Amino acid sequence: MIVISEACRNDMIAGLICAAIGFLLIIWPERIQKRQIQFQDRHPKLAALNPFAEWNRSTSAVILIRCSGLIPILFARVAFYFAIKNCFKSMFTASAGDYQFGGRHPMLHACSGECY
Repeated sequence: MIVISEACRNDMIAGLICAAIGFLLIIWPERIQKRQIQFQDRHPKLAALNPFAEWNRSTSAVILIRCSGLIPILFARVAFYFAIKNCFKSMFTASAGDYQFGGRHPMLHACSGECY
């Protein structure tokens, strides 16, 4: 019986969310720029406070949006690294008997040995 630890599951979910955000930033920068321009047109007072309001309409803004998608992908790689590390740790330190008969995971066990 393979047991996936909670840390592995959480890191995998965080990695998937970060990868999805980064992927969307890379493939849809024009949509994001269009939404920013629509927001500025609907809220001119807020746009007046934004020093980059006119720059948002340029092509360099699209390039920056596309490149900013690499940051969440980097975070996703770090999360996937820890997910794989935690998955292997939980697979090789726990035996099936520890979980089938109500025992605790050896890495989470706080006793010094006389508790079993």
